[in-house]
Amino acid sequence: MRKRELEITLQKAPPIPSPTASLEQVSTPAPIAADMIYRAYALGDIGGRKVADLGAGTGIFAAGAALFGAAEVLALEIDEGLVELGRRFSKDIGVDVEWMLGDVSSFQTRVDTVLMNPPFGAQSKHADRPFFEAVFRCASTGYTLCLSHTTAFVEGYAAAAGWSTEVITTYKFPVHYAHSFHRKERKVYEVALVRLLCANKENEE
Repeated sequence: MRKRELEITLQKAPPIPSPTASLEQVSTPAPIAADMIYRAYALGDIGGRKVADLGAGTGIFAAGAALFGAAEVLALEIDEGLVELGRRFSKDIGVDVEWMLGDVSSFQTRVDTVLMNPPFGAQSKHADRPFFEAVFRCASTGYTLCLSHTTAFVEGYAAAAGWSTEVITTYKFPVHYAHSFHRKERKVYEVALVRLLCANKENEE
């Protein structure tokens, strides 16, 4: 499958119908998700791997990983309504994803690779940290989106856990009006795609 074909398929992912502000629920645009999956695949972290999409929303990363040959795909989401939408989306495009309802802090399943777009902490301070901790606890490699100006924090937080980081690329990430406190119909943020790599995995490479 070509990256453009992946993007077209991922555009079918249902949007989050009623985003919860405290959870910072924001759908990842299909072009960004497709590029992220493609890059992770090129680095050997998707094909034949056990992959988890944490804070999965309606499962755009999970679907992309399954389409690019992941051996097993898990999708963890705390919002029951989004789990149901995600299950339907996975079924509609013909991919096998195991959906799990729960909080990321309780995630204990061992996986090879984590893909995620965690909260940036705009509404709840440190909301991203349980996601990073889940990567450090359960995976060998992680791919995360974060605001570009916070990459130094991510690098330091990972280093303290014995992990290395690599900023792979940056994106313009649009966020559309969804809550009464939003002052603009659309705001664009610069976000970075960061690869998180466990020290043991790094030595293997």
